[in-house]
Amino acid sequence: PPPSAKPRPPPAPPSPLPALTGARTELRCEMTVSGALEDWVEVTRRDALMGAVADALSLSGSRVVIEDLMAASVRVTFLAIEPPDGNLRERIPTDVIKDRMRKEVLVKTNATVEVDARVTHVFTFGEDGRLVESISVDGATAGGVLAGTLATCFC
Repeated sequence: PPPSAKPRPPPAPPSPLPALTGARTELRCEMTVSGALEDWVEVTRRDALMGAVADALSLSGSRVVIEDLMAASVRVTFLAIEPPDGNLRERIPTDVIKDRMRKEVLVKTNATVEVDARVTHVFTFGEDGRLVESISVDGATAGGVLAGTLATCFC
């Protein structure tokens, strides 16, 4: 990089994916939080963010995995994994969940959510653990329409 450019921190290692088998639904989501990439290199801060998302979605902490961090403030891509006995479609980011997620992220990480979480992909796995369906969700869709689109996908 040019001498005036600030060196970029090394990328954060991906969060470990839990070993999962059997039927489940996984939602890939994105949101933007305040700060810079170097603010999120520390594992404990990323763990706190995963915990905040899990709490907002009423999932256990092991059911949320950060897949990627990118500059844009900090764009976070995470995977929310529904337990076999859960019903993730009831926790799709509604206004109530978005408010809860903003509060949880602020309390646990001292960062603000600048762009609310949105679902980008839905993956459904059968009892044998194999991918049954993969749906890409249009990122420009508004909250109510997004929820309707996902409900249709799960029916």
